[in-house]
Amino acid sequence: MDCYFRQLWVDKRLALNVSMANISLNIKMLERLWYPDTVFLNGGKSYVHMVPMPNKFFRIHKDGTVLYSQR
Repeated sequence: MDCYFRQLWVDKRLALNVSMANISLNIKMLERLWYPDTVFLNGGKSYVHMVPMPNKFFRIHKDGTVLYSQR
């Protein structure tokens, strides 16, 4: 089964003073920011499907809301 896992949280330290509604960033930026370490109960035998390019998405809204999506 393939599924999308999405997380949304607010980090006021990332609030932007720009005219754009949001900024999409390279997933490499996630290595430099705090993000929730989510654990799935009874998920011991599950795995993340690896493809040549990571299937991840990362967006920061100007109010500091962060959207992270992974397939």
